Amino acid sequence: MPFTRIRGRTGAVGAVVIPASINGMPVTTIGDGAFYGSSILTSVTIPASVTSIRDSAFQDCAGLTGVTIPRSVTIIGNNAF
Repeated sequence: MPFTRIRGRTGAVGAVVIPASINGMPVTTIGDGAFYGSSILTSVTIPASVTSIRDSAFQDCAGLTGVTIPRSVTIIGNNAF
């Protein structure tokens, strides 16, 4: 089954809601280092379509104060947060 991996974001951040799908394809993975070191990321909501948060996805995000992780996530990589 095709899937989409979130690899990061450009521009202003703040509170981020990861979409459940992009162009009709489910988002299943937050990729390695996707938001690594983002000093302006404050919160993240992850949809139930996501099953994997990869290594260092949110590492060193000093402003991150809240994360909503659904039960569907079965893999959380090394240093993900």
